[in-house]
Amino acid sequence: QQDLIDTERFDGWKRPFVETGDVETSYASHGDKIEKKVLVKRGEIPHINQIAHIRLKPGQVATANSHRDMSEVFMLTKGKGGFTLDSEKRGVKEGSVVRAMPVHSHEVTNTGKEDLEMIVVAVAHDCPDESHANTQRYSKKS
Repeated sequence: QQDLIDTERFDGWKRPFVETGDVETSYASHGDKIEKKVLVKRGEIPHINQIAHIRLKPGQVATANSHRDMSEVFMLTKGKGGFTLDSEKRGVKEGSVVRAMPVHSHEVTNTGKEDLEMIVVAVAHDCPDESHANTQRYSKKS
């Protein structure tokens, strides 16, 4: 199984532990001054375009956007807000998870009085249908 992935091609294997506080803050392209810390960059782990920690201040909006060739998973870790997926609007809060598939428009608004924070995982759609994970099977002993 080890030969399925050439670990030397992926920089992520060179830094397996990342402290969010050590990552430089940049700004998301989908809104004004939305803080973003890129925890995993494209090319570091196969099929992952990006994993980022995003912070929206009260009233901020990550404006509507969509992607042709990737999905995004939004995991809210703090705060509350509104999430629009295509034309469907829903309230979201800490613990909410939203999955945005390709070509579906998505927008996030912080409607709360505190920062809204989330982890966003962007996954490429060139991933194989089958996993070749090297796992062990466990069974409950009776």
